[in-house]
Amino acid sequence: LVFGAFKAMGDLLCASPVIRSELESGSRMHLLLFNNKALLEFVRLIDFGPNARHLAIHLLPVPGGLAAFRTFFREMSKLDPDLVWISPHAPAPASSWKIPMLLWLTRKLYWKRARLAGADSERMSFLFDDRVQVDRGLPDTKREGDAGYARPGAAARTQSASLAFAPEIMAVRASVPLFDLLIHPGANAENRRWPWGHYAEVVRGLPEKYKIAVVGLPSDLKEMRAFLPDDRGIQFLSGSLKDL
Repeated sequence: LVFGAFKAMGDLLCASPVIRSELESGSRMHLLLFNNKALLEFVRLIDFGPNARHLAIHLLPVPGGLAAFRTFFREMSKLDPDLVWISPHAPAPASSWKIPMLLWLTRKLYWKRARLAGADSERMSFLFDDRVQVDRGLPDTKREGDAGYARPGAAARTQSASLAFAPEIMAVRASVPLFDLLIHPGANAENRRWPWGHYAEVVRGLPEKYKIAVVGLPSDLKEMRAFLPDDRGIQFLSGSLKDL
């Protein structure tokens, strides 16, 4: 099963229970990710269960040049999937036409017996062999689950296939929280960004007793410092999830 394509950490995390269910059913999974160092580090922090060894990561050739496309097609030519599933994580207006086109072309070249499947509201969905009705108004995790388990040949939903991080991260969940509120303003696309000033309005409306921290890339923290009030003792943190 080829499963893709993910550009953001939150989207991948919301799809992780479906991925784990497929692994627990015995499927071998090939996960397609955008070439993003932070995303590659993040995927290693998700607990995909005891069959995680059957999950392989492949990088999409975007952004990239001719060499990246050659590498991608070389890797894809070695796979023989039964199904190619396009995750419906993006809002319909923001969904990409490039990913369905790329995977349709790859199937034509190399995956002769694979079926291409995805949401009927996806752009280029006329290329799909199987179109699944998806309520894109649902919360992200439920939307991923309802669509992923509804597609033809999907694994059964299991109780163990819940959203979870790696054991070393889950072990600290019982610790006393250092903060009452964490703000993560980062996004990998402009249409997912909230205006910086809106965060300042939220913070001003919170009780002064709240301990607040902002996490993200150094560039995001610099922007947030310029907008957030400087009399709230807000901490600005950058680093990996393990570091934080």
